[in-house]
Amino acid sequence: MENPWYTNPSWYALFISLLSLVVSCLGWKHSQRATRSGIQRSLILRATEINEAFVKYSVKGPYAHHLKVPDEKVQTFTAKAVMLLHQVNLLRDVYEHRDILEQKVVDSYFTWATTVLRPWIESDDDLKASWKLLRDNNDMMGEDFVKWLQPLLPIL
Repeated sequence: MENPWYTNPSWYALFISLLSLVVSCLGWKHSQRATRSGIQRSLILRATEINEAFVKYSVKGPYAHHLKVPDEKVQTFTAKAVMLLHQVNLLRDVYEHRDILEQKVVDSYFTWATTVLRPWIESDDDLKASWKLLRDNNDMMGEDFVKWLQPLLPIL
């Protein structure tokens, strides 16, 4: 009579090898996500530094230029636009990490965006113009993020 398969040590070695392969793939995927997240954070920080420099040095930024903001309004317009970009970058972080955040945390940002951020944007023409430009020209934010954000900030 032939020995049953489970008495052969090579089957255990095969099982352990496959298990190691699965664990390695999961570790690689996690590492890849962490790297992408780190790069996205670095880009957001760099964009923040650039945006704040427009205010600090009183330079007419791309939004003010694109929207043809008069020179006498540039400083206040740019400051408002930078503050809006900070808020949107915060929501971008939530969007990018929604898979690891608890759902109640994501929901709390949804509530904040609809009850605090949206009325703030709607209360000011400069903020509305900046938001519309940001929303309609979504190349830097990404189409998926804009679609995710649209129900929270359906400002026309």
